[in-house]
Amino acid sequence: MNPRDLKVKVRRKGLSGLLRQLCAHCLYGQRRLLWMERDLTLEAPRLQRPHHWCYPSITRELLPAFERHFSRHLAVIDDLLEQPGVQGLAALDGEGHVCAFVWYSDRDYYDRHYYRCWFPVTAPGVYLFAMEVACEHRGSALLLGGQEHLWDLLRVAGHQRARAVVDTRNACARKLLGHLGFQPLGWQTRVFTLFGRLRFCHQPAEVRDQLGSHIGSNPWYRFQQPFRRFP
Repeated sequence: MNPRDLKVKVRRKGLSGLLRQLCAHCLYGQRRLLWMERDLTLEAPRLQRPHHWCYPSITRELLPAFERHFSRHLAVIDDLLEQPGVQGLAALDGEGHVCAFVWYSDRDYYDRHYYRCWFPVTAPGVYLFAMEVACEHRGSALLLGGQEHLWDLLRVAGHQRARAVVDTRNACARKLLGHLGFQPLGWQTRVFTLFGRLRFCHQPAEVRDQLGSHIGSNPWYRFQQPFRRFP
């Protein structure tokens, strides 16, 4: 980290906040992931006026369109395109640049990029993850048009509910999911990180019951690839 970036972080978080972040990153950290669900049989709010947004599926041909806003995500996107059951939806502006995207899986999903644990999917449902909106487009009509398109797409495929998790400390993400119609299920997955590399996970009983053979009956299990650092 260069001195200028360090100065910005200290100003934004304060010295004590920066020290807590470094401790969590290098020694011990804990994340609490709140499970949320949306009933897809409920209608989404719809835009009352025409818009120029386009919502294509994510394919390799679309990768150059991520360069302006999401170039740091390209390696992860490339890997997700190889995973069975995983699909992505992007939002394009009038110039053809991706300004938002979301991924979803119609089968049990192992997150090997961020949390490194299993997230179950029970039919007729999907698991939504890695939702990103470019800073300058947050709060715009982009999101409203995107959820309208996504919910219609999932309903046509026969899905009746969508689930997602959000870090309890991420107030913006929780607010975003609330705007999309998600409701808390009252479940929390806890993710622990030791020395920035070794990770453990504790799943609530409701999630363990759905995961079955992936983790057995043990509520604690070590992540796969335990010494791989978070991106």
